[in-house]
Amino acid sequence: MSLKPVVLKDALCGDIGKIEAAAMQMKMIFQGKKADGAIPNGHRIKKINSNTDDTNQDGTLGTIYASIGPEMNNGRLTIGYIILWDTYPGIPVLITDDRIEKV
Repeated sequence: MSLKPVVLKDALCGDIGKIEAAAMQMKMIFQGKKADGAIPNGHRIKKINSNTDDTNQDGTLGTIYASIGPEMNNGRLTIGYIILWDTYPGIPVLITDDRIEKV
């Protein structure tokens, strides 16, 4: 599995019913998962290292729902986090560990 951030703004342009169904499915799949060495589920984080076109920019707050990995991604060991951002609390988003930090 390749760990790549979900582009939230692309998802939000679609059918809201499909988005809600996909969000519920993602939550069910990842519920309770915690990767070795990961920030614990439920901890508050903030976004860092944003790209200019990211939906959530640096400083956006969220909560860790789950984590997966670690695995090699672009030559480094990476943990993927499922985040519930305060800006879109019902939509889980996959992001890599180099894009968040604990608050």
